[in-house]
Amino acid sequence: MSFGSWSKLLEVSFERWFWIPEDGKAEHCDLKMVNKAGIYKDVVGCAQPWCDYQHRPNCFIAMAVAPELFTPSRAVVALENGEDLLGPLGMSTLDPSDLAYRGDYHNDDDGHDKHTAQGWNYHQGPEWVWPLGYYLRARFQFTCPPGAGPEDQHHAVATVMRVLRQHRQHLWRDPWRSLPELTNSHGAYCGHSCPAQAWSVGCLLDAVHTVQTAVDPKSPLASPAGGRSQGLRAANGGDHHDARAPNGGGGPAGKAAAPAAQFAPP
Repeated sequence: MSFGSWSKLLEVSFERWFWIPEDGKAEHCDLKMVNKAGIYKDVVGCAQPWCDYQHRPNCFIAMAVAPELFTPSRAVVALENGEDLLGPLGMSTLDPSDLAYRGDYHNDDDGHDKHTAQGWNYHQGPEWVWPLGYYLRARFQFTCPPGAGPEDQHHAVATVMRVLRQHRQHLWRDPWRSLPELTNSHGAYCGHSCPAQAWSVGCLLDAVHTVQTAVDPKSPLASPAGGRSQGLRAANGGDHHDARAPNGGGGPAGKAAAPAAQFAPP
């Protein structure tokens, strides 16, 4: 099979196999297994069938890098339901409503609970930071497609920057001037997480780059030469004396801010 044929097969099959409609009725959807509808399956064909239907942030990575696989209206619904996974800094690796959810990771746990002992729950609820970058990219891409009007654009930018406000504050306070690998539930500190994780920072910078270049294609962020240093400056807060709110500071809440103000420090 050629790569082109494989690509076409994925495009015609993906939604049919992965989408869980809000009424739960679909060709490849077992109603007995559905815990949450209006989402995309995590996997298809797992040895434990209920695992297919678990709500995790992995689908947002696919949305960001292969948006052509998704029906836009369904993607928007899934992104809205993805808010259930959002923590202060990261995304829960498993929906808190799932019976298998264990949100606090302790790698030195010598207890007898197999669900958490020796950090067994690494992928079962702790809030990882790097997937959030893909979620924000996907959210912006599907809610602010090319040709979107100023109001839609402003709302999409404000949504992304409202989430990133916590990260800007964390960067100012953190002795590492960085972002962690993960946190425990509700953003609680995790002593067994790397305190300064490169891909946590990198994936959020990608999200900032996606938004900034869409808002202002002439921005230095759009240029390979200027993107890296300017992006780091934006994520770390830039000139603290230039602080603006996401809606443009003292201006009316409904008025779109200038691009530079959108990415100012907290």
